[in-house]
Amino acid sequence: MKKTVIYTVILVVVSLVVGGVIGAVGARRCEFKRRRHFIEGMRDRIKDRRAKRPEKFEQALLNRLTQKLELTQDQQKKTKDILDDARKEVEAFREGAFKKMADIREGTNTKIKEILTAEQKEKFAKIISDLKERQGKFKGRGPGCGGPDFEGPHRPEKSYID
Repeated sequence: MKKTVIYTVILVVVSLVVGGVIGAVGARRCEFKRRRHFIEGMRDRIKDRRAKRPEKFEQALLNRLTQKLELTQDQQKKTKDILDDARKEVEAFREGAFKKMADIREGTNTKIKEILTAEQKEKFAKIISDLKERQGKFKGRGPGCGGPDFEGPHRPEKSYID
């Protein structure tokens, strides 16, 4: 009788332990699949963003306008020319804005250096070099300005920390 009770208790304990282990492994596997699904979804979104170039956006807009407004061939050509001109203006503005921002940043750093003591200038130079190093780690990442897929005007060589 006692052996039966002991075996039953051992069987129940072993069953609980095995069930807990199986549940933990299953939960980890499920979490891993969810993470992988999330990461794959993010990769797809990034690819979609990289595919959305200004020319493709313009073409999609032109297609929509053609469909919704029933544009003639002549109207389509004129609309495309208008969109091309607008894109060129925006790119020129963006390039000028980047240059202007770089000039402002350079002036800001110069003004800050003027009010610092020699010891503070050394510390400031260290801060700037650390920032440059951190910025360098992010260069070439992603589809944004300066990234490998960036097709617009390039940022000037000057940066905020020069």
